[in-house]
Amino acid sequence: MEVKEELFAKQNISNKGDVDKEDNIGPKEKIIDFEEYVHDSYGNHLKILQRSSFDEIQRPIFIAFNHFREKCYHHLHWLELLYKLSQKYGAEIDFIVADQMDMDVIFPHTNPICYFNSYIRAENESIRIFVRDSRKRMLEFFDSDKSKENLMELCDDLLAGTLFISQPIGQQKNKEDSLIKICVHQNFNELIIDSNKNILLIIDRDDYQPLEEHKPNFEQLAQEFKDANLDFVYIDGDRNYIPFEYYANSYPTILYIDHEDKKNYMRFTHRIRDTGNLRKFIQQNMGAQGKQLRQEEREKSKYKPFTLPQNGEDITLPDLQKYLNENFQKSFEILNRHKFPKRKKWIIIYFLDFKRNGLEYHLQTLQLIHQVAHGSHALRTQFLVGDLQDIDVIYAKWYHKYVAELQLDPTKPQIFVIDFLKHVHKIEETFKTPASLCSFLIEMQLQRPKEYTFHTIHNPETCYTVDNFHTFFKNLKCNIFLTVVNDGESKEMQQLSKILNEIAKEFPIKFLKIDAKLNCLPLEYQYHKYPVYFFIPENNPEENTIRYISRGQGKNDIMEFLQSTNVNM
Repeated sequence: MEVKEELFAKQNISNKGDVDKEDNIGPKEKIIDFEEYVHDSYGNHLKILQRSSFDEIQRPIFIAFNHFREKCYHHLHWLELLYKLSQKYGAEIDFIVADQMDMDVIFPHTNPICYFNSYIRAENESIRIFVRDSRKRMLEFFDSDKSKENLMELCDDLLAGTLFISQPIGQQKNKEDSLIKICVHQNFNELIIDSNKNILLIIDRDDYQPLEEHKPNFEQLAQEFKDANLDFVYIDGDRNYIPFEYYANSYPTILYIDHEDKKNYMRFTHRIRDTGNLRKFIQQNMGAQGKQLRQEEREKSKYKPFTLPQNGEDITLPDLQKYLNENFQKSFEILNRHKFPKRKKWIIIYFLDFKRNGLEYHLQTLQLIHQVAHGSHALRTQFLVGDLQDIDVIYAKWYHKYVAELQLDPTKPQIFVIDFLKHVHKIEETFKTPASLCSFLIEMQLQRPKEYTFHTIHNPETCYTVDNFHTFFKNLKCNIFLTVVNDGESKEMQQLSKILNEIAKEFPIKFLKIDAKLNCLPLEYQYHKYPVYFFIPENNPEENTIRYISRGQGKNDIMEFLQSTNVNM
């Protein structure tokens, strides 16, 4: 495909991950089929992840994840870099590329949306790299420097086996009377995997210290449980490779590992990590009750795609909320028009025509919303689903009388976003994948708050630049006549400004003008044809604002409208 040669003739490969917007060549969004591009451009040098056979691969693996399906064009330089690595190491290492939504291959039973970075746009995201040797030992490459030289060193270390470090056995000595066993990577299988005892595994940094401030007294607990078929084992996580599946990303990581099922372990997560709480944790995990507890916790931690109840066609929306509470605690909520949420964070609302189409018709959309809502806790976004007949709640009260004029397609979701400044945005895009919806929300939240520029009619040189459309009117504390134009520099709009200037001399109200072409207006102030006028009263503007659409632009038409508002001349 010619796009590769053209791109890399003009674009430098970033060593640090993020690509500046000015480095992107060509159109901002050029659609490239990820699988087709890799197959046509790199042949067998780069392989697309095959989920079903990933665990069966016997050779060393180098796998890189990114937003390849949604944003492939912006990540071609990463594919080129991986291709160059494969030319050197491909005879011994399988180089695999995978989409961000395949991350659950690395972290089983999780929601891939959880691994989206809410602080970086999808097109600027760096690749996330994991390597696995022929013994199925895996680790993540955390270095932010992903230059060719650094990744070549990673490949060399993978082949040499030096990534999976270990202290020498017996280097770290413990007191003779201590019941705490010291483990290193070399004897990990002997002390943990092959042991017929239950294990309390303590993963920390540095050499083991019997008593440390703000940590449980492991010696005391080991003495208490010495007859309970339980070994206390300590390993230095900085100087020894820790099996990837334990996710020891912070210290200390404390795990209870059952001797009958080494994969069904329990993590000690109590906020107060003292001796008493660790004792309770151990007691809860012992015996049959512990086995049941671990199984329940494991099931709770698994991501569950949204499904409808068996009586899905007959269930009401209030009943659906109850069903969500009982089965999907991290999910969307059903909109209650009488208890609209306090807008302390972003809100996205999907209005669906349940009355006409039923729940089953919208199942795919509900599954998409659920997956993003479940995994995007870092987005500070509340996800709501409402019936299309309740769409008026999204608008200001004064606008309710105009809602009937809206031409809405009942077969498509009507999507709205309310930002933290309470501005309502109508989203025209229909998201086909969870990744596209999540990336869109990240993009919106990373944008700087919009500013609005209002010009006064009587003095066009005087203007107000504000970041909150609604509070601006409140702070003026007067009656306002707002004219919304499109392309205020046109001759037609300049003529209108002269007419408005004449009218402004006869009415004791503030005349303002704003250009829809230069400002992203709140939903209620948008219209398919401009100019459009709004009378915004000082008293109770939330309910008493009036929209005026003039058939003509004559002075008499506008004056007649203003007189109808009972404004004193």
